[in-house]
Amino acid sequence: MESSSRGAVVTWVDRAAGPGPLRGLRLGVKDVIAVEGVPRLCGAPGFVDDTPQPRDATCVARLVADGALLVATTTTHQLSYGVTTPGVSNPVAPDRIAGGSSGGSAAALATGLVDGALGTDTAGSVRIPAACCGLTALKPTEGIVPRDGVQPLSPTLDTVGPMARDVATLTAMLSSLAAAEIRPRLPAGLRVGVVEEAWESRLHDEVRTAWAGVLDVLRGQGARTAAVSIPQWDESHRAAGRIIAREAWKLHRDRLRRHAEALDPDVRVVLESGAS
Repeated sequence: MESSSRGAVVTWVDRAAGPGPLRGLRLGVKDVIAVEGVPRLCGAPGFVDDTPQPRDATCVARLVADGALLVATTTTHQLSYGVTTPGVSNPVAPDRIAGGSSGGSAAALATGLVDGALGTDTAGSVRIPAACCGLTALKPTEGIVPRDGVQPLSPTLDTVGPMARDVATLTAMLSSLAAAEIRPRLPAGLRVGVVEEAWESRLHDEVRTAWAGVLDVLRGQGARTAAVSIPQWDESHRAAGRIIAREAWKLHRDRLRRHAEALDPDVRVVLESGAS
């Protein structure tokens, strides 16, 4: 197990679980989210803050209050700014990346070290590693999950998202995080837009088949699907990149002047690009 989960864990934690709907669920928390008594290194020791955190982030506190057993903080791509999480092996495909930036959470889940994990998602950072490691995860709607105690990257786009090996666990975690019951059922009369530009993009055949299968499931449960066009689909990705770079640079520019050596070259380059 140690070799298959290489690099996934930053700090082991032993926090007893209380009663609640998540009792027995072993939880991993991405190392940009505050865990009481544990340093929040953000993948870049010496760059942000190495001191033990005074309290849990609200998202962590809610899961623990509902019975989750906190067992580890997990590795992130530095500052949550990347999609590979260097140093973390992919348990299901050892010759491939684990994805990022929540790659440690994904690897810990895929190898069975934890049963649920928290990541952050600014532009795919829970969804990409979940896809790479055969897991389920989501980027919640803005405002559903509190972000206090989470080191920001791009406040306009940052979210905290649950990760799990199955949808039932993911649903239970989201209910706890949102402090509201989340029911995985379709509302009556749901209309689902299928983006033409995405459908026409380069997709592996198995991905396209899986996507078509999901649409069939939705239709089978009463949803209606319709083609929609978003002409600026391709540009939207580049626009998001510019927003993230600018906001990340504004957050970290003073640290960048003082401690640039603490960052890997890939992160330093994209961070510096935000200056322009």
